Amino acid sequence: MSNFVLWFVKITGWIPNLLYLRRKTYYLKNNKKIKKRKEAAVIISNHTSLMDFPLYMYTFMGSTVRPLVAEITYNKNSFMRTLLKLIGGIKVDRDSYDFSFMGECINALDKKNSVLIFPEGRLPKKNETELLSFKPSFVYIALESNTP
Repeated sequence: MSNFVLWFVKITGWIPNLLYLRRKTYYLKNNKKIKKRKEAAVIISNHTSLMDFPLYMYTFMGSTVRPLVAEITYNKNSFMRTLLKLIGGIKVDRDSYDFSFMGECINALDKKNSVLIFPEGRLPKKNETELLSFKPSFVYIALESNTP
């Protein structure tokens, strides 16, 4: 069911993607340009907008990208929780120091899914210009799963 929902969202959002998300994508491996990224990867990005996840969903159109999602977002309301489950969101409880999300990320990478991590942990507040401190979990996930 979740693959159906994910592809439905990708297909119905393709036209807004072409109109609003003007991007250029370059795939590099060992500093050499390659045509496509074929293997699973840990995708690390600054979190600057609510459009970050849709941008990555369309950038990596042919693969499944599973984002890490804060528990506060997961528990916002039942619609949001259901949507995040259907698109493959991995819940992270930042307050309880529960690191089970790292095992779920490694399992997803083993199944050839990519994992999207925003290491700052949240969107910046208004008038915040400096980067927040990065959380180190993405390093452990990449090392443990041996993925780029």
